[in-house]
Amino acid sequence: MGNEDLKKTLDAIVEISKLVTSSKNFFDIKDEVVEKMLQVIPPTKACVNIFERDEYNFAYLVCDATLEKIPKMFSENKTPKGTKIPLREYPTYIRESVKTKTPIYIKKLDEDIRAQSELDMAKVEGYVARAVFPLISSNKTVGFLTCFMSEGEKLSESDIDFVNSVASLLGLSIEITRYNGDIDRIVKKLREAISSIGTATDELYKNKGIDSFLTMISEQIAKLTNSEACFIILQDNDARINTMARFGDVDDFSSIMKFIMDEAEAGCSKNRYIGASLPQNMVANGINTLMYDTLKKGEEVLGYLIAVNSKKYYDDDLKILGIFSTEIVLSLIMYLSSKKVFESRLMERDLEIVGKQQELIMSDKHMSLNDGNISIDYYYSPSRQIGGDFCKLLEIDDHRAMVFIADVMGHGILSNYFVAMMKGVLKTLISEDLRPGEVINKMNKILFNDLDALNLFITARIMYLDFEKNIAISSNAGHLYPMVFKKDGDSLACEMFQTDEGMPIGVMEDSEYEEYEYDIKDMEMIAFYTDGIIEAGDMDEKDFGTENLERFLTENFEKTGEEICKELPVELKKFTGKDYMEDDVMLVLVKKVQKKENI
Repeated sequence: MGNEDLKKTLDAIVEISKLVTSSKNFFDIKDEVVEKMLQVIPPTKACVNIFERDEYNFAYLVCDATLEKIPKMFSENKTPKGTKIPLREYPTYIRESVKTKTPIYIKKLDEDIRAQSELDMAKVEGYVARAVFPLISSNKTVGFLTCFMSEGEKLSESDIDFVNSVASLLGLSIEITRYNGDIDRIVKKLREAISSIGTATDELYKNKGIDSFLTMISEQIAKLTNSEACFIILQDNDARINTMARFGDVDDFSSIMKFIMDEAEAGCSKNRYIGASLPQNMVANGINTLMYDTLKKGEEVLGYLIAVNSKKYYDDDLKILGIFSTEIVLSLIMYLSSKKVFESRLMERDLEIVGKQQELIMSDKHMSLNDGNISIDYYYSPSRQIGGDFCKLLEIDDHRAMVFIADVMGHGILSNYFVAMMKGVLKTLISEDLRPGEVINKMNKILFNDLDALNLFITARIMYLDFEKNIAISSNAGHLYPMVFKKDGDSLACEMFQTDEGMPIGVMEDSEYEEYEYDIKDMEMIAFYTDGIIEAGDMDEKDFGTENLERFLTENFEKTGEEICKELPVELKKFTGKDYMEDDVMLVLVKKVQKKENI
């Protein structure tokens, strides 16, 4: 390889590396990567196939722009993920490469017995040689890249090394994509779990009874974990409750209960099982996967929460189960004691005191910066007397401020307890003059054990604003994206501050939180909010959503931040038809002050 060819190859590797490391989505860059690769090596045709996670019976053809005939041969197998082709239909050397995780180069297809099955297809497409390079991620084959050589085209040793490097980068891109997808999936599941628990708890308090409450929960668990069935067994002798709720059809319930009881009695810490670790009689009766969590009141076992027959149970499914277990017990304790508790004027007064105390935990509701040109205001309304939303506004100097907004899972005393803890932790961390990412990192490590023990979590976002340098630096822990409004001629344009979703605080102890910097020179207003606004539902169960929030803020833009905050509850009531919201509501506005001209 000459110096010029070497430079061309190295430049291509650098460009492809930049593409992979700067993108969160393999599907956005795959075609460009292959195009850059083909600019360096002799072949003009290549394609990429990927596997679904841990599923090797089929491969999905996802990058076939340079092929002419082959995609048409499998056109009836097209899916949103790509053209789905059974792996058994590929030549034996491709299956061998996938299994052994090593590249294979067939220089003459018609002379190699492993390629005999593709000779007809090769003739149609017009290639005489083919090389396959497995895509490896975390020591697993996640797909393969193949290059097709026509007559006169061949790969040199340096070409093979180059393509192998490209395959490694594609494997890394798939890993990055799946990691980000996992975070998005976990955050979505956690939010759906909270919403489901809130809805079921409201039904419980509407006197529809414990059975109805547990049935709703079992249905939601089955949906969130993709399970065929879910059971909730509850026996509380003190409260005289002995009931079972179920969703889905599984006949062999007695064997399931015996298995779980035996496992619990043996002190087994495992609570997720696949066919090989289940009794043969259960497998024979169609139980292929199972997971469960224990319902506990202190050290007393009240029952079990069991999910059956998902394709596979992941760590986040166990987290979902744990969240539901904690909330079921807490909801029942609160419900069973509420009739006595809320008849007591003393408890009502105590709750009122706690609610007022939470108001004191919050910052002042107005802040002025930048010689009065910037205002920061917020609105907060808990769904009950006490809630789990929290914000902290900190004026660093006349040009700089910090906004911290958070949402503790659930409502009531337990959420308020973590709001108080969070305030203390934040106060300590702010005094250490840390960067935003460091604040979230340390807060997660400090609160993790307490949150994990109760199966709770917190979504949060911190943003430093510097109106002298016109930059904002933000770090996120699973919280909603802020809206930023800018002038677009005579109109107002809205966009989202896009960042990594970030893992909520309390989900993974070793989570790392990145920082993102934004140019806010043209910013007119930034809106931070919690999901109590966008998930506020009307009588038809339609959510208020980000579209309505954007419309509301745009329509009221000429008002002050304080006036907009006062208008929000009116707008939500108009949409929902309700005097109170089912979740805590918080809105924080950072806004340029609109100067009124003298007449």
